[in-house]
Parts: sequence; C-alpha cells; structure tokens
Amino acid sequence: MKKLFIIVFLFISVILYSQPENNVFRLKVSKEEASNWLGGIDGPLFYLVFTIEQRLDNYKKGGNITYIADDRRIIQEIREHLNIDMPASLRSKTMPKKEVEIWLERWGGVQESLCIDCYEKELSNYAIRQEKKQVEERVAKQVSDSVKKAKTDSIATSNKVNFPESKNPYRTLEINLDIMSKNLQQHRFTVFRGLDLNFADSRFSRYLQDRGLTIDDKSMVVTPTMVSIKYVPKVFGGSASGWEDYITVKYTVKDDSDPHKVPYIKMEKAHCLVIQKVEIMGTADIVIPVFVQYWDFKMTIGGYKRGEMASYQALGDHVVLSGTNKPGICKITIDKGSIEADYYSTFNIK
Repeated sequence: MKKLFIIVFLFISVILYSQPENNVFRLKVSKEEASNWLGGIDGPLFYLVFTIEQRLDNYKKGGNITYIADDRRIIQEIREHLNIDMPASLRSKTMPKKEVEIWLERWGGVQESLCIDCYEKELSNYAIRQEKKQVEERVAKQVSDSVKKAKTDSIATSNKVNFPESKNPYRTLEINLDIMSKNLQQHRFTVFRGLDLNFADSRFSRYLQDRGLTIDDKSMVVTPTMVSIKYVPKVFGGSASGWEDYITVKYTVKDDSDPHKVPYIKMEKAHCLVIQKVEIMGTADIVIPVFVQYWDFKMTIGGYKRGEMASYQALGDHVVLSGTNKPGICKITIDKGSIEADYYSTFNIK
C-alpha cells in the first residue's frame, strides 16, 4: 500500500514538473478577418504572412527546411511592408478624415498584431533542430559497426558469463547484491558506479526484460565513452497518457586498464569498461515503477534541485528521480553520492 501511494505521488510530481514547450506566434484571427487589414485576400502582405505561417507549421511537425533563404526573404518582405511610409496625401493632410482613420486603424492593427521577430526566432530554432538532427544521423552512421558489436555483446551478457561458478571472481559481490534485493529474482539487482559495464548492465537488462521490455537494436549507440540502450514493450502499446512507452539507459563509461580490475566477460586484452554515471529516461509509466521497485533502500522525498522528486543512497550510487521539460517523461540519474565505494577491493574481485 505504501509503494502504491509513492507511485501515485511521483506520477503527480511528474505532471507538476513537466514544462510545456514554448508557444509559437500565430495570427489569432480568421483568414477573412485578416484579409481586411492585410491589404485584401489578393494583397502581397496577406500572401506573405499566411505563406510563412504555413511553412512554420510544417517545420513544427518535423518537415524539412529546404529553402531557408526563401523563408528569410519572405519574413524580410513582411517587415518592409510594415515599414512603408505614410501616403503623401496623409502627410500633406489632404486625405479625407475618414480615410485617415481607416488607414491608421489598418496599419496600426497590423503593427500590433504581427510579431516578425517571433517568426525569425521560430525559423532559427527549426534550422538548429534540423542541423542537430543531421549531425546525429552522420554520427549514427559512423558508429554502425560499434552498434553491431554492442548487439553481439548484449546477447553475450544476457547469457552465462565465461567464468565457472567456482572460479567467478564476482561471486561474492553477486551474493551480497542478491541479499540486498529480496523482492527481485536472483542476478537482477546491481549497483552501477565503479563497476564493469558488462556486469551491471547484464543484471539490470535482465530485470527490464522480466518486466516485459525488449531491446530496440536499431536505437543502440556505442562510443568510447558512452553506451545507450533503448527498451520498448514486447507487446506494442502506448502509455496511459497517450505516449509510446519506452525507457533508455545511457551509461557514461571509462576504459580502466587497472590490472587489478577483472573484466566480467573474459576477452583477449579486455579492460574493465567502468561506469561513471547512468541516466535512465523514459515515459513515467515505466520509469516511476522501476524507481520505486528496483531499489530496496530508504527513500528521501524531494531534493535540492528543481525537478528532483525522490532519491536513494544505494552504497556508492546516489539515485535521483526527477521530472523533465517534456510532459510525461521523467528520468533517473545515478551519480556520485556521499559514499565512494571500491567494490573490487571490498569483495576481492581479482
């Protein structure tokens, strides 16, 4: 009952801490109303304004920016239309009073109702997003060989390790971890920081797969200092909030050549790939139950930083649950805490 209350509390916290995306500027009048003070439905200003808004709407949905120079030209032309001089008859005070009132109402309304800087800022944001996406795609292509290797290693870590049970140097640590997690199956609970990636990930991966998740091989990324693995439900379906469920585990690692640190999986000239930090991000429907059920330690509600909802101190791991600026998405961060643990010395892993 207590854990059910905690889960409900944390779900509410995610909603409170989720920040909506910044709103974009759009004309808040109908096409017919706008045409009356944008020079008529066939007028150039009316055409330019609605053209740029349609293009920005397309970019907002993820469309590619093909002619950004043309988009910027349209925005500049709108600005020039709004900076036109007063008609000569208005300056010379020969324009009839009624026409003066109509002219001032028309152009004054346009000046107050349009935000050209908003258009420019929004276009720049989409251009940056597209450039970032292109860079990510190039990087993904460069590490394709690493991804294939990671897939092979992941399959290996899910099976029996290379040590005979009687000669497994990690055996004492495994026994103690199993004692700490009586609510989980054996070989599921792990601490993370300071341990070989293959050891910690094999245990945590088994736990996630016990929960009905499977590795999304296409999204796996491996670099010399980072390994990212995405899990999705084996049975396709969305979360209760309407988002597609997922959880991504990102390890920040360091290749440690210390001869006293024995790799979990014996390979020729292998070193320990030691975990420095872990970030677990995904939909709240998955992340919050994992946070509550996986760590059987005293939970501290709240935190020092904005968005922090709860935390544990699990040996050398400081485990924090926090919200993000994306609705329905939260994350668990595992970083250095108040204890610096050396598991290799403590549990005689050699």
